[in-house]
Amino acid sequence: MNRLFLAAIFFLSACPLVFAEDAEMSYRERMLKDVSYLPAEYAAPILQSVEDSAKKLPKEERIPVLRQLGMAWAMIGDTPSAKRVFEMLAELEPENVAVKIMLFDLARKLSDEPEMNRQMELIEKAAGADSAEVPYCRASKIIWDYAQGKVGKEELAEAKTLLETVKETRPDWPKAPLGLAEVALMEGNYDATIQHLQRVDELGALTMQQLDLLVKLLRREGQYAEIKELLDRKEGMPMTEDTEKIRKEAEEEKVPARRISAEDTQQAVQAGSIAIREKGYSEAEILFHSAAEITPNGWLGIALEALNAQEAEREVLEKIAEMEALSPK
Repeated sequence: MNRLFLAAIFFLSACPLVFAEDAEMSYRERMLKDVSYLPAEYAAPILQSVEDSAKKLPKEERIPVLRQLGMAWAMIGDTPSAKRVFEMLAELEPENVAVKIMLFDLARKLSDEPEMNRQMELIEKAAGADSAEVPYCRASKIIWDYAQGKVGKEELAEAKTLLETVKETRPDWPKAPLGLAEVALMEGNYDATIQHLQRVDELGALTMQQLDLLVKLLRREGQYAEIKELLDRKEGMPMTEDTEKIRKEAEEEKVPARRISAEDTQQAVQAGSIAIREKGYSEAEILFHSAAEITPNGWLGIALEALNAQEAEREVLEKIAEMEALSPK
């Protein structure tokens, strides 16, 4: 499986963004939470305006607003802006380990290895070597290294062990099951990925992107009853277009028409091509990944790239046909 692709998809939310309880929020904080669910092009000008005005607030009012603002920037996918805001918070709260963890996660998302290492040192100094935060950071760094091709499966297994330790130390911290889900996804263990994401959901920290991934994995396994139950509980939560499409399938109780054998790469590719023609892009994505997991041929990688870039349907199909003709039989 394409490890870089998996890391990119899953780290959309490797740091759970948990807003404060509504009852504890000021009107500014509630507004920021609501704005974070808007499309980025609408949300960004509002968030920038709030950031500019927040600088004029007294410190005790500024801190909670900046916390929600940083999360809102992250929620709309503007990682540099989120980093900028959390750096302001770090100056106001130099002993706040949670802020340092957020800066570490954002550095990882930006592939800023020196900053990741710097934040790891600060976290160990502030939280102590025996804290849950230190093994979490070590595991997260190993996962990033694995995605970069710097380490292998042995080190990935070490990351899994570290995260299991974090899970035992802090059972209610969403970062442990999130990290374990990421490892499981990289290993191709979809059942375990589902279980870990469900635990994140139990802890109330499942983001829109993580929900999308969980729904796609449940769909891959044909678990439509579970999808219906999950999305019924998420009524009112913003969802991706793919999640909404799968919700409609679940409501209609459709059974996946194409279930493939784990050994049949050609069948997976053919089914993926059919799914594209039928505009079932989320299903095509899963089918191509199944095939790439079995036989990571270069042409499959190109097909995946084309699909992920949302190229025109005809161009995707042409690339698949061309590359399949060149692939070893």
